Amino acid sequence: MVEESTHELHLVIPCDASAPRKVRHELDRLVAPADVKADAKLVATEIVTNAVRHSGCLPGDTLDVHASSNDDGLELSVRDAGRSASGPGVRLTTGEDGGFGLRIVERLSSRWGIERSDGCVVWAELHMDS
Repeated sequence: MVEESTHELHLVIPCDASAPRKVRHELDRLVAPADVKADAKLVATEIVTNAVRHSGCLPGDTLDVHASSNDDGLELSVRDAGRSASGPGVRLTTGEDGGFGLRIVERLSSRWGIERSDGCVVWAELHMDS
């Protein structure tokens, strides 16, 4: 089966341990330079992993993932159910249990942010010159 390249993806996937792998696989279909796509796959992996681990998702919950590419770069967002009492944020310290995810997002993205309405959305923009 040959997968077609695209400039936009919309995925609704289970909020479970398989989610990061599924998102990486689908991002391969986006039309973007290899280095931007590689960074986007890492950023998406971190955001999706955080959603699975920290959003308070229940069995049957899904993640809503959007990604689009254009001449300037790539934009992506991940919406989860937002059941966590606290929102995501960059940890001041890191350790054996992690804490590097949003630091990676911050480092590789031109801009990124968090919105807490109708769940929790973490979004990031990666530009060609990033």
